[in-house]
Amino acid sequence: MKRIKLMIIAICALSIILSGCQKEKYKKINESISFFASVNLKDGSLSFQDAKTGKSLATWELKRPITGAILLEDKDTLLVYGKQMKTVDVFSLSKGIQIDSWDVGEGIVQIVQLKTAKELAFVDQMHDEIRFFSEDGKERHSVKTGKSPISLVESEKLNQIFVLNFHDTKVSVINTKTYKAEEEIRVNSSSAGILLNENDSQLWIGGHGLGSNIEENVNVYSIKTGQLINKIHAPSMPIFLTNTKEGTFIVSHGSSLVYRWSQNKLEKIQVGVNPFYLLEYKDLLLVAGYDSNDISVLDPKTLKVIKTVSVGKGPFHLLARE
Repeated sequence: MKRIKLMIIAICALSIILSGCQKEKYKKINESISFFASVNLKDGSLSFQDAKTGKSLATWELKRPITGAILLEDKDTLLVYGKQMKTVDVFSLSKGIQIDSWDVGEGIVQIVQLKTAKELAFVDQMHDEIRFFSEDGKERHSVKTGKSPISLVESEKLNQIFVLNFHDTKVSVINTKTYKAEEEIRVNSSSAGILLNENDSQLWIGGHGLGSNIEENVNVYSIKTGQLINKIHAPSMPIFLTNTKEGTFIVSHGSSLVYRWSQNKLEKIQVGVNPFYLLEYKDLLLVAGYDSNDISVLDPKTLKVIKTVSVGKGPFHLLARE
């Protein structure tokens, strides 16, 4: 009898151990499917939409404080991160499971796949650093920035990255060959949104503003001299910028407007509620409506909304796979 009881206890214990080792499974995303996806800040989820139909493919309820995600070059490996997360979590879309976790500490607010090297650049707001990692999660270098780095852009031509610091008055410039900090460009405090226009050697900087001093302009700087050379009035809080063949698009989340700057002409359209992010996908633009819980699909030529797709709560970041 005692032996039977011991066997039962051992089986129960083994069952508990095995169940604890099982990986949580999510709906698989077939490698052949084109999609766009949103990182939903309010409910810690990922919403995947079929790029052709706009219909929902899957919702991954990660229930983590995620703020961003990046798809690696294999188009299947997804890195998920957040400022309050101590790890960068690695998922396989085709398997629908987490396959790795990188212990990097809190503070990561952006990850960028560098074009000049097989490296990932992590924007670490906790330690005021840009940290360089291999694609298997090994840290190789780190470089100090200004206070509270928020985003970066890369120049392949100059072998530099330009880092925007939110609680500072400068853009940090880092050489991607030597991993050394170089000259700085003076900007407004509480800046947000950075865009590199290499053809004109310009750096475009948006902003949130501080307190009652809300940023109303996108400021354009010369990379060569660091001097302010133009202001584009795009109220209010122009916090995201991107270039397309149809012009430069500006997301002003304080007014829920998307602006198009083309041939020295500024046009606008009302999109979503409190938009935070814009992604070019093929010949379309996707706009994340943070407080409307949707993605607006925008025609960049006509500045008209083609359709609106409901997603999770608080879409904050977008990614896509063709």
